[in-house]
Amino acid sequence: GHRIPAWYCRECKAITVSRKDPQKCSKCGSTQIDQDPDVLDTWFSSQLWPFSTLGWPEPTPELKRFYPNSVLVTGFDILFFWVARMMMAGIHFMKDVPFHDIFLHGLVRDEHGEKFSKTKGNVIDPLEIIDEFGADALRLALVLLAFLGRDLRLSKKRIEDSKHFINKIWNASRFALSQLEDFDPGQRPAGEKSLADRWVLSRLQAAIRETRRLIDSYQFSEAAQAVYHFFWDEFCDWYIEWSKPFFYRPEKPAQKIAAQNTIRHVLDQALRLLHPFMPFLTEEIWQALPGHGESIMTAKFPEPDPELSDPNAEAAAADLQEAVSALRVLRAENMVPIAAKVKVLILADDQATAEFFQEHKLYIESPPQVNIRELEIKTGADKPMSFVAHRIKKAEVCLDLAGLVDFDREEARLKKEIDKIDRELSRIDSTLAKPGFADKAPKEVIEKQLAIKNELLEKQQAVLANIKRLQALRARVK
Repeated sequence: GHRIPAWYCRECKAITVSRKDPQKCSKCGSTQIDQDPDVLDTWFSSQLWPFSTLGWPEPTPELKRFYPNSVLVTGFDILFFWVARMMMAGIHFMKDVPFHDIFLHGLVRDEHGEKFSKTKGNVIDPLEIIDEFGADALRLALVLLAFLGRDLRLSKKRIEDSKHFINKIWNASRFALSQLEDFDPGQRPAGEKSLADRWVLSRLQAAIRETRRLIDSYQFSEAAQAVYHFFWDEFCDWYIEWSKPFFYRPEKPAQKIAAQNTIRHVLDQALRLLHPFMPFLTEEIWQALPGHGESIMTAKFPEPDPELSDPNAEAAAADLQEAVSALRVLRAENMVPIAAKVKVLILADDQATAEFFQEHKLYIESPPQVNIRELEIKTGADKPMSFVAHRIKKAEVCLDLAGLVDFDREEARLKKEIDKIDRELSRIDSTLAKPGFADKAPKEVIEKQLAIKNELLEKQQAVLANIKRLQALRARVK
């Protein structure tokens, strides 16, 4: 902090206060003077930060350009220590407030809501986390947890989840870049856009609008979640899978050209949206994109393009997604092995619906975890007894179970899993029932054992439900 500008005279005991270091006592003229050894409160120095860092009191270009600033990001715990003093100092010395908006984030705590403490041993060292998971994973985890008005409960599990998303981005980008090896954005025509192209471009505009709105209103966690949802749930899970037929086996070259244009544009814009939250990964990938600029850091932040919004494409894609999701549910509920190829029947309510699904069969057959051997589409309501059905809008999605499930083997596997769960529950109950355990064991150890028990009980109920479902299914198919 600033040293107190007061000097004490050894001769007459008078106090001299001066902006510059005095050479003698202001009262008796003695040179035997000593400056006060103490310093002003640290917040006295900190209150000058908004303008002293810009060259004040000199009228520097930086001071003119950056004072007043737009927003201060800080914790609520120093609102009166620091923020209020900066406001008062700014008004006094600069005749204007130092910033117009103040974003107050919560405190970073451990996963149980406790303050970090070396004595408790719950400290998370950011440098160690960066070495283990990377800076972007830590940044993203903090942003995703930074809800307005709430403290952040940080744990390694949260950071691991962010690392998984980073891996998803990396793998999706590798696929996209592999399809752009012969792509020249400066010479290629637009091509012939598929339904998938039009859909993902339209969803991108929605993601851009939502992300910009949330960032402008300082809802950074929600903004990161909006980009996360678009990239993982829409771009990766749907568009990339739907685009593969147009890359690997297009009916005409224009379809591949359109897919290349689309995947390059969407990846470029998505990386720009992600850049404020994870700068290192996005810069690395963006530099590999055909036609990239000097740096993603100085690239224009995405703005929505109304011409690319396509409600009709979104509605059509939603119907196809519903059909694919229904098929996945049928496979999971009826315990169809992942590798098993299945026969699927779509019973449409009317001819128009049947023609729609027939025209877009590719979008039902191409996603993963579907594995269709045969797909039949027709109108009507009749289906063989070996088929199970899931109702969607204007149609029924039906799955033939004949010969797909080995009932005896599956029931034996599930009962073996129940036995394993029962043994684990018995072990935990024995541990918790030991004399003195509840009084002597650390709180976090007990909580961990109880959490494991709850997970096992939930799993036990799920496996028992599967056994009942399997038995009912056996009766139906036979």
